[in-house]
Order: sequence, then C-alpha cells, then structure tokens
Amino acid sequence: MVALSLLLAAAAAVTSFASAAHARLADPSHGIVGGAEVSAPTPWAAAVGWSRPGMCSGSVVARQWVLTAAHCLLPGDHTMTVAVGSADMAQGEVITVAEKHTRHDLLLLKLVSPATQAVPVKLADADPPVGAENEIFGWGRTSARAPAAGRLKVATVKVTRLDARDNKGGPAIESVKGSGHAHKGDSGGPQFYQGAQVGVCSQGYVERGIQMYASVARSREWIRATAGV
Repeated sequence: MVALSLLLAAAAAVTSFASAAHARLADPSHGIVGGAEVSAPTPWAAAVGWSRPGMCSGSVVARQWVLTAAHCLLPGDHTMTVAVGSADMAQGEVITVAEKHTRHDLLLLKLVSPATQAVPVKLADADPPVGAENEIFGWGRTSARAPAAGRLKVATVKVTRLDARDNKGGPAIESVKGSGHAHKGDSGGPQFYQGAQVGVCSQGYVERGIQMYASVARSREWIRATAGV
C-alpha cells in the first residue's frame, strides 16, 4: 500500500508543485474526517502558506518560531507566511517567515518578528504510550472538493505504533482514527498527549484512517538547539 502525503494541493500553489501533490493524493477522501471545530482557545495555532497562510497546519513553539512539516516546503526559494494565535484563520496574526530549518519531516520556521497574540505549545520529551488517545488539530479540507477549513478542527486518534517512519524516513508515531483522522491540509498540524505536543502530521494511509506523525520527542534536541525551546 502506498503511503499518501497529507499536503494540501491548492490552486494558489505553483502549478508544477500542485500537479505533483495531486499525484500523491490520488485518493479523493475528506480532510480531518469527522472530529469537530475547536471550541476552546488555541493561541498556539498556526496556518502555514506561501503567498497566503492556509496551505498547511502548524504550531507556535516560541513567539518567533513555528513547527510544521518539511514536506510543506515548495521547491526553490519562496516566501512563506503564517497566521498565528487564533482558531479562526482570518483572525490570526499574519507574519512573514525569515528562516527555514529542517530535520526529517519536521520544519522550523523563524518569523521576521515575534508573534504578539500567540502562546507557545508545551513540547513533549517522550512519545505517548501505545494505546493512548491523542488529539490532532488542523485546517485540512472538510470534504473531497472543499477548500481548507477556515476554523481549526480537532479529532481524537489512538496510538498504534511507535516504530513508524515519517514522510522522509524519520521516527514517527502511528495512530488510527478515533473521532476522525487527518488528510489534505492537515500536514504539519500537531498531535497532543496530556497537553503536550508529541507529533507533527506527516503522512498516512487515507483509506484506512491511519496517519504518521513525526516524533517531537526524538527530535527534541534539534528543536532545542535550533529554536532555543
């Protein structure tokens, strides 16, 4: 079975990249399928994009740093922007990206200036146990042909393996859908266990509701060395 990238191929993307993304997302399934729009404040939320925010999801890990997926990068040198601090994408503080740093399928974005309305997430130092019920968040599509969600969505998933691999061969957490599962546009979005971020949305088997999230704990030293958190 071929693993499917979760990157949203949007009309605003560069044509050649969009074509490649569509090839990798041949299954026309929904976005975070099931789940619900968030009701609690999410001041750590980040919508990541190029000419505008919203192509991928992410999280604020420090006031000047956002964590997302490395496969959200476009080929070449393109300006990236993020909207941070609100579950409503249109209400987020829009800031340009100054630097990009990658490790496996993790991408750290340094912003040109600190976010004023965002509150950073807590990052986990250990993976969650197998069997744990975690929460995933993202702005992915809500139906096969719908645009990315304008308001952040959340769903529960159950951890099934800790020896999985992310989209670029790095260590990852495998989970199966609970109240929903991730898909297009949810790339880079966080997975939480007991209030701490344990993973970053990387890839999945859409037809089975399985997703791989790059492990935060096993790249914790790199995050600390790069972003100082």
